[in-house]
Amino acid sequence: MKNKKMIIFFTFIALILVLYFLTPLPSSLSQENIENLKIWIRARGVFAPFIFIALYVLATVLCLPGSVLTLIAGLIFGVLGGTVTVIIASNTGALCAFLITRYLGRETAEKFLRGRLVTLDEGIERNAFHIVLWLRLIPLFPFNALNYALGLTKIKTSTCVVANFLGMLPQVWKDPRVWVPFLLIILLSFLPLVFKKQKHKLEQLRHKKDF
Repeated sequence: MKNKKMIIFFTFIALILVLYFLTPLPSSLSQENIENLKIWIRARGVFAPFIFIALYVLATVLCLPGSVLTLIAGLIFGVLGGTVTVIIASNTGALCAFLITRYLGRETAEKFLRGRLVTLDEGIERNAFHIVLWLRLIPLFPFNALNYALGLTKIKTSTCVVANFLGMLPQVWKDPRVWVPFLLIILLSFLPLVFKKQKHKLEQLRHKKDF
């Protein structure tokens, strides 16, 4: 059973390398192809959000950059819809990568590291939630690499899911393209109140002048 998992794990790694270096898949997620990809996803109609999430999850699992997809989400679904879609997609992709390593790579890593994973588990077991949370809030490691690295530990899946969600949420909102439109909407919503107060003051001044 262990040998079978090891074969599947290394086959999976080989597949990622082949797709990354020997196919046009990475270039399809480049800035140069953003317009074509946007048009293709938008043409899926009501299925566009689901197609987008599937592509994002696939990109995450295959360790492809997701920045272009994040930008496309805003262009297709708007600020709020794009933000929600990216949050769902990125967390789902992170969970898939985590589970792949957990069930295929853990035993393989233990065999090669010879007990060092046990020491690592003991070091993070008590503070697993806070460690994952801070790793996401302060991205010291690449997003895709961290997804797989966390799967090598014995961190509970539920703990990882919650910490990932809370830690990755601010990463979405740090982009001005996400929060600036919301700020403008809030400011614009106050404008009628400001104009109403100014109008009321002007009416009071006119009223006093008449007397």
